[in-house]
Amino acid sequence: MDDNASFVSRIGRIANVSTTLGGVALKTLGNKVIGNNDAFPNILTEALGKLKGPVMKVGQILAMVPGILPEDVTKSLVQLQSNAPAMGWPFVRRRMAFELGADWQDKFTYFEKEASMAASLGQVHKAQLPSGEWVACKLQYPNMLNIINGDLDQLRMMLSIYEKAVPILDTVYIQQELNDRLKEELDYQLELQNMERFYKIFMKSKFNVIVPKSFADYSTGRLLTMEWCDGADLMEVKSWPLEKRQVIAKHLFQAWYYPLYRHGILHGDPHFGNYRITENCHIILLDFGCVREFSKSFLEGSIQLYAALERDNMNQAKEAYETWGFTNLTQDIVDALNIWAKFLYEPLLDNRVRPLISSDDAGKKAAKAVMEALKRTGKVCPPREFVFMDRAAVGIGSAMIHLGVELNWHELFQDLLTLQP
Repeated sequence: MDDNASFVSRIGRIANVSTTLGGVALKTLGNKVIGNNDAFPNILTEALGKLKGPVMKVGQILAMVPGILPEDVTKSLVQLQSNAPAMGWPFVRRRMAFELGADWQDKFTYFEKEASMAASLGQVHKAQLPSGEWVACKLQYPNMLNIINGDLDQLRMMLSIYEKAVPILDTVYIQQELNDRLKEELDYQLELQNMERFYKIFMKSKFNVIVPKSFADYSTGRLLTMEWCDGADLMEVKSWPLEKRQVIAKHLFQAWYYPLYRHGILHGDPHFGNYRITENCHIILLDFGCVREFSKSFLEGSIQLYAALERDNMNQAKEAYETWGFTNLTQDIVDALNIWAKFLYEPLLDNRVRPLISSDDAGKKAAKAVMEALKRTGKVCPPREFVFMDRAAVGIGSAMIHLGVELNWHELFQDLLTLQP
């Protein structure tokens, strides 16, 4: 694909976003007039499902917020892969020269012309350094900031309409969080720093988690070069023996929650494409663009809520929600929030071998109960941190359903809490 064709294609995609989501607005307003407010989630999901690129990530994140989207389409969005067309070799060659200089090819002994994979923000090429090390070069597509800004503008309009049609959630902080995290993903220098931080965390830990080595001299704000790591994806692992899948599930649980509870940092994108599994069941973490750091007080609130649910202490639960940033909490709102909290914390409280999620429709039932309760109590404004904390929990739960395993999650969680950072 040459420069002009690429430019036309991407402008066309932006126009498609505007047209599709504009159509959603008209449909929604029409439905509102006839009193069919419940149609909004289905209409929005239908629109997001037709789009690829950054807005696809928005769809995946919205899928993690309980009640905004129907459960059946939530599952499809959570697992949605981008099928963005790869940049052709002439374009890649010019982009690499812009990032590493005109002599960039002399810095590699081999650079694969065809992309190994294409994602929503860029594509990956396999290459070899003069040292003999094999690396993955992630090259960002051009003009992504403008594209993301356009997508976010459209999303803000849709969520505004949603709030008017279904006055249950105040989405102002959700919008701010999506805006900041998606724009951070464009900064590959920041991602390199995130990768190095996770590398140090797991290098000193006892866990079987692999973080690829990064190469700062071969990286820029739009190019990230890291160690090439081979491994199986989740769909391949599903056919492995149960004993291996149980080990994988344990390691995956530790890979996400050890950094959170011991270091206050979360890999905020538990998408199936963001990790690989080795033959000896080690977890390879990939893509550190979406990393969320949490304050000490927020994490203390998480532990406080765990203790409150364990003791059935509703005053302590309310204090935990306030520590998180929820405001104007009535007892009815606390009761509604507890429905979802009990769903998320239940496997960590239940001291026995069991699935992480009791059934495929457990989340659907919990989300429906929360939204029905909020319709009676009034609007609630989830804090920013809640978005990616919830996203990680639901994403990990989805992975465990695919693995089909049962473990004592209570024991695993307690082990993490007692470890020294």
